Amino acid sequence: MKQNNYQKNQKWLAIGLLVTIITLGVGLIVLPLISLGLDYREIRRDHIFNLRRYKNILKKKSVLTHNFKILSKKYSEQNYFYTSETIALASAELQSAITAVIIDAGGQITRKSSSSKKLEDNFTRIIIDVNMTVAIESLRNILYEIETMTPLVIINHIRIKSGVKKRNIKTRKLESNNQLTVNFKASSFVGVQ
Repeated sequence: MKQNNYQKNQKWLAIGLLVTIITLGVGLIVLPLISLGLDYREIRRDHIFNLRRYKNILKKKSVLTHNFKILSKKYSEQNYFYTSETIALASAELQSAITAVIIDAGGQITRKSSSSKKLEDNFTRIIIDVNMTVAIESLRNILYEIETMTPLVIINHIRIKSGVKKRNIKTRKLESNNQLTVNFKASSFVGVQ
């Protein structure tokens, strides 16, 4: 009878060990594989979603390319920006245009200098600092001509002072000479094509 009980206990012990080994095998091998499969399934869904999105974007590519060409053509036709090969050439063009406007209106340039500043999106701002003496009547014409130029020119930081008063030799009083001293900064942009 002891032998029988011993064999039953051995049998149950063997079954318990077998169940434990199977449970460990499932826990150590099968469950990580199932978890890994679920992870791969989620990754696959993400890739399928991205693939569909990219296909939709590629469908729109020809329309976007066409629209970009139209915008580029309009940009080049408007001539709002200087398109010189270098910033120095664009600055020289701006200086000569402003000089011509001032001299044609009867003004006199006392000093001019230029500088440039790099901006975002491949644009560079060129700035011309101008000091001039001009008659009151001519100032409005000069400013109008500069503001309506193409390529686009913007006048910033304008400072107007009355001209130097001269003393009359006979009366010894100060008299105005109808001249103004004008200081301004004109800026424009150089665009990269």
